[in-house]
Amino acid sequence: MKTYDRGTAIYLKATLKDVTGALVDPTSITISIADSAGAAKVTDAAMTKTLLGEYFYIWQSAEVDPIGGCTVTIKAVKDGYTSINKAVPFGLE
Repeated sequence: MKTYDRGTAIYLKATLKDVTGALVDPTSITISIADSAGAAKVTDAAMTKTLLGEYFYIWQSAEVDPIGGCTVTIKAVKDGYTSINKAVPFGLE
């Protein structure tokens, strides 16, 4: 797990592919972030498209955020189907 100092802006990226591995754009894609204590920091915020199938979100952590791993949930919807990916990709120290 990558760690960042509290108070750092963190760049989060999502890449979406179909079952064949081809990049695809969803109808919608949102991100939610919870700190190590489980408190919601971001809830269903829209992600920004950079290229086909590639999206990002920049989260500004606070110096008072708790130390530990943050949970990131990305929800993508395409053709009426929803995909939810939940992970702990980074921590704060």
